[in-house]
Amino acid sequence: MVVPALHDLVRAAVARDPWVLLLEFRPSDDELADWMLLSPSLLALDPSARSQLMRDLRRYGLGVVLCASEEEARRLLDGIRTWRLRAEVFVEGRQVSWPRPGRTRRRA
Repeated sequence: MVVPALHDLVRAAVARDPWVLLLEFRPSDDELADWMLLSPSLLALDPSARSQLMRDLRRYGLGVVLCASEEEARRLLDGIRTWRLRAEVFVEGRQVSWPRPGRTRRRA
C-alpha cells in the first residue's frame, strides 16, 4: 500500500494548468484570528472564491488558485502579507521563483 503526501498529489494535479498558485497555511486554534489574518492577503480574489479558499486553507492547510494570466498570479502573490501563508508558483507545470514584496516575518 502506498500513501502519497497530499502536497505531492496536489502538485502533480496542478501541473496541467498554465498559471497556478499552490498555497500552504498553518492554521491556529483560533478560527476567527485565522480568518482575520488570511482575508487581507487574499483581497485579489472575489469574496466567494476567497471564502472557499480560506475554508480549504483552514481545513486542509492547502489551497489551489488557478489563474488566467501571469498578472493575475502576481497580483495574488504580491497580496500575501503573513508568514503563515506560503505560496508556490507553477507555470505550465514547472515551479518558478518570484520575489514577494512586502512579505512580513514573525518577530522574535
